[in-house]
Order: sequence, then structure tokens, then C-alpha cells
Amino acid sequence: MMMFKALAEMDFSAQVIVARKIEPMFRAKYQGNQDRFYDDLVTRLFKNQLHMAMNNIITFSRRGKKRRQYALRAALEKGVRQFSERWNHQVTTNLEVLTDQPNEEPMLQVVDYVNWAVQRAYHHGEMRYFEFLREKYSLVLDVFDKVKYRKGGNYYDRKTNPFDIRKASPLD
Repeated sequence: MMMFKALAEMDFSAQVIVARKIEPMFRAKYQGNQDRFYDDLVTRLFKNQLHMAMNNIITFSRRGKKRRQYALRAALEKGVRQFSERWNHQVTTNLEVLTDQPNEEPMLQVVDYVNWAVQRAYHHGEMRYFEFLREKYSLVLDVFDKVKYRKGGNYYDRKTNPFDIRKASPLD
């Protein structure tokens, strides 16, 4: 609890993407490949952000011994292309992609706590950890909530549709 109190006092903002592993979709769309699934989520999470700065240095948490910087850069570049095409706006940004272990980069530990609070809400229906950090979340996007997706109910922000786990469809 002390860590959440300390995080609440820090100056940061978080955007979180929630992706349900729906087995038939996972096999069809991603050919059952974890890396393809993860890369698609990276594209979705960053595509509306990268145009906001000329230089973006993005550090990902390394999963195991694989750095995957080339694939992660490709996922980010895909997001830039999608944004450019959708808004007919040329994006010029420099991307630097790094991977570290959370013990090597303290902000990755912050991200772990932020994600854990959302995961706790989804898996246990418990909002207390999320509530400690509520003002830090600018976006929680539940991309595969098919019931809520049609009306934009899967897009939770601070003002127009604040996140509450009772608004989300059950995980099944």
C-alpha cells in the first residue's frame, strides 16, 4: 500500500490496453503467436501518441532474454502509418526503442504497478488499487470487449467515461 501511495504522488500519466485472449480470434488473427499478439497491442496503444513529439524514446520491459527491438520498432512504425492514413497527416518522429529489465529502469516498475491495478480489477473485481491511481490513467482501452465495443463503451478515460470494472463485460 505504501508503494501505491508513493505512486499517487508521482507526476506521470498512464494509458493501458486490455486484451482478452479469445482463443478462436487469437488463433485466426495472430496464428496463435504471442509476439504477433503483443506487437498488435503495441501498435494500438501508441498509434495516437507518437505524433505528439518529434523524439520518442520508448523503453519496453524485456520478456525473458529476447530484446525484440526490431519487431517493437516495426509495431510502432505501423502505428505511425495508421495514424497518418486515418487523419491524412504526415507524422515525422524519431523513434528510439529500448528494452530493459524492470530492475534496470525504475519507470518499468511503475508501469508494472499500473498494469497490476487494472489486472486486479478485471480478475478479482477489486477496484481499490486502481482507485489509488485513478487520476494517473488517461486511458484504459479494452480492445476485445465485443459487447461494449460497438458503442465505444470499451474506451475509458478520465472525464467522459471513467473506468469502473462493473462497466466491462466479464472475462468469461
